[in-house]
Amino acid sequence: MIQGNIRRDGASLSKLPKIGRWGVFPSFSAGWIASNEDFFPKSFINYAKVRGSWGKNGSLSNLGSYSYVGFITSNGLQYPLADGTLGIPSEPNSLNNPELTWEKSVQTDIGLELRAWKDKLSFTIDYYNKKTTDLLTPNTPPYEAGNTASFINAGDVVNKGFEFEVGLKNNIGELQYSVDLNLATNSNKVTFLNPSLARLLGPNVGPGWNATATEKGYPIWYFRGYKTNGIDPATGDAIFVDTNGDDKITSDDQTMIGNPHPKVMYGGNITLSYKGLDLSVFAQGMSGNDAIIGWIRNDRAYCNKPTVLTDNHWSPTNTTGTMPGANASALSWNSDLLVFDASYLRIQQIQIGYNFPHSLLQSIKLSGIRVYISFDDFFTFTKYPGFDPDAGTGNNAGIGIDRGVYPASRKIMLGASLSF
Repeated sequence: MIQGNIRRDGASLSKLPKIGRWGVFPSFSAGWIASNEDFFPKSFINYAKVRGSWGKNGSLSNLGSYSYVGFITSNGLQYPLADGTLGIPSEPNSLNNPELTWEKSVQTDIGLELRAWKDKLSFTIDYYNKKTTDLLTPNTPPYEAGNTASFINAGDVVNKGFEFEVGLKNNIGELQYSVDLNLATNSNKVTFLNPSLARLLGPNVGPGWNATATEKGYPIWYFRGYKTNGIDPATGDAIFVDTNGDDKITSDDQTMIGNPHPKVMYGGNITLSYKGLDLSVFAQGMSGNDAIIGWIRNDRAYCNKPTVLTDNHWSPTNTTGTMPGANASALSWNSDLLVFDASYLRIQQIQIGYNFPHSLLQSIKLSGIRVYISFDDFFTFTKYPGFDPDAGTGNNAGIGIDRGVYPASRKIMLGASLSF
């Protein structure tokens, strides 16, 4: 794929901002069906394929139009002149960045496909390694910059892991069934950060706390805050860990307190049918990821709190409580006390249907009638104490921050489909 801008005025492409220049993004793939070879042994495995691919992609999806330009604006700006009239000044509406360029991803994939027992059983395994360079993200300039941050090419991120798929289709008499399962592992790490940055800071959770950060050697947008080591039985305040060893607790002691990215993602679909009846169950889940209960903030002292923070909190009569007391330091809500395991398994859909036999439909000239009842998002198995372990923000920098949005609601649906 080749993309870019052509200047009608004949200006040299080298004078264009980097984001407007051509991008060349090649890819290729190859495969070998080993089971077609004469030397392949005759066995219950009837199909075997080894395949691999390599590709490079370019992305500008995180950008709006002309995000590298600080346009001049006069909106909302005015000042009084000596003659009583108002002067209208102009200023850039944001910092500009003419060095901004494509975000690029290079991915390598190696896979193996197997089918056995006359294609009734299938198995696939893939190894993937994806490196994203020149990551596009808003900058966090110093306050003296005096303007809205521009986008920058912040650094490089590597995602790698394995993907597995297993499928089984068979029947026992008139009972037909199929099972499809999938599982993927993922390791996420920032391998390079723009040398002008110590770290990128994510969105606020209350005043003064940027709850996520991007930093070399860590997962992208990891949770950053204060570590705690229990509750002081004398005061009810959290005991904060002095991570830099200077014998005082400051913002420099903030460190990694959680990872919003799952280590394992999995799902499955089971279908059964017997004569006119059919049943399908679809499930999905993830494991190894954390979430922050982000509606608990040090500027919202009177908001409703989940019982995990109150059932065993410190009080003069409960000095062994595992959560801070009512008058604890505001830093308590900038710490790992709000980080919880967000692993879950959700049964996203259970659907039961019935197809009327053709003998009953001939008189009304229909070829098929199916009625069904569906239970959607009815069961979620998790230890996460917030509203929804899968809740979060649409902002990539705020992944895993539970802002208290309404959780996935349980739904019962009745339906019918007619075929003429």
